[in-house]
Amino acid sequence: MAKEDLLGHPLFRALVRAAESVIVAKAKPSRSLAAAVRLVGAPGEQASNPILGIFPEGTRSRGGEQLPAFPGTACIARRCGVPLVAVALTGFHDVWSPARRLPRMRRRRDLGIHILSPLNCADFADDQAMTDAAMDAIYTVVRRDRHDFARGPGAHHD
Repeated sequence: MAKEDLLGHPLFRALVRAAESVIVAKAKPSRSLAAAVRLVGAPGEQASNPILGIFPEGTRSRGGEQLPAFPGTACIARRCGVPLVAVALTGFHDVWSPARRLPRMRRRRDLGIHILSPLNCADFADDQAMTDAAMDAIYTVVRRDRHDFARGPGAHHD
């Protein structure tokens, strides 16, 4: 899923189209939600290995801090009967923060993509609780990575 604001940037527009993204229109969020549910499929009707990537915060923070997350991701998972798999991206903010037009190629050498344990919808009272749990797990990894990076080489956890 990609917010429609990304279509204004030529590079992101190309990436959004290449990825066959569902466009999230601010004026019609329920339409975007319905499109995502159709893409993943109803319980028992999923295409083989459907994957839908969503940034629940809706944007990147200016300073790399955790932003409040919207429950749409958990809502889609619940409606489709699939687990929610949180993914922590580490080091990327240092390379290309929202304040920069282009990435800094020499700023960071260790970028990470951490696939976390799946969350089962039945384990949570509602979509917001599930979203909050996913974001807490993500930012536990992000904070640990920042701490390790600040300490220098060899400080990483397994």
